[in-house]
Amino acid sequence: MVGTLGIALTLPLLLIAGLVLIPLGDLFSGRRRLGYEIGRRIVGVCWRIVGIQMVERDRWRIEPMETRVYMLNHESLLDMPQVLYLLPGANGTLIKQEAFRVPLVGWAFRAVGFTPVHRKNPVAAQKSLRHAVEAVIAGRSFVIAPEGTRSRTGRLGRFKVGGFRIAIEAGVPVAPITVRGARETMPPGSRLVYPGIIEVRYHDPVETTGLDAKDRRQVTQLSDQVRRAIGSGLGRGGSAGASDLD
Repeated sequence: MVGTLGIALTLPLLLIAGLVLIPLGDLFSGRRRLGYEIGRRIVGVCWRIVGIQMVERDRWRIEPMETRVYMLNHESLLDMPQVLYLLPGANGTLIKQEAFRVPLVGWAFRAVGFTPVHRKNPVAAQKSLRHAVEAVIAGRSFVIAPEGTRSRTGRLGRFKVGGFRIAIEAGVPVAPITVRGARETMPPGSRLVYPGIIEVRYHDPVETTGLDAKDRRQVTQLSDQVRRAIGSGLGRGGSAGASDLD
């Protein structure tokens, strides 16, 4: 509760500072990099206020400055910003379009260059994925939660394949990541943030060279391989189903 109160008191000031500095950074640097770095600093400050400790496992398995599509399990509102904080070279992600309508937050998402996904409009969704592919080809690493929404049970949900098709079409490896502890620090549906430890475990990247994004079997095999890697770090097995090809 103390951590939540601390964030409530300081986050508005941090957001105001970020909203002022992000566009200035873009103006003088000609890119969105500085805006993203400001966002990372805000995450770091909030984590210290709450009392969240960050632990990394097997970081040697990845080359953070190489272009990758990182895939992680999604159990909390905290797991995605945690991974984005730890991987400064991965400054792209897909976020549902509805989140861009939230005052200030949506503006900040646009300012740092996050990509909106229109989940109810297939044509717009394909356009967003194409934009993401072009960004990855240009050298921008993405962090994606293939479940698409937070797991309410702690078990891996169905994987959507959009992120895997992005990696295949861009010709970059998929790097699986397992996040543990985020669910305990902020459970799904909770508005409170609690002190705790968030552990991020990296797995060997999975190559996509030679795969065809239009081949359902190949995309499914890639998804299943990444799923097994992420699940191996959860230590509780089980999953809610196969990949979602719809």
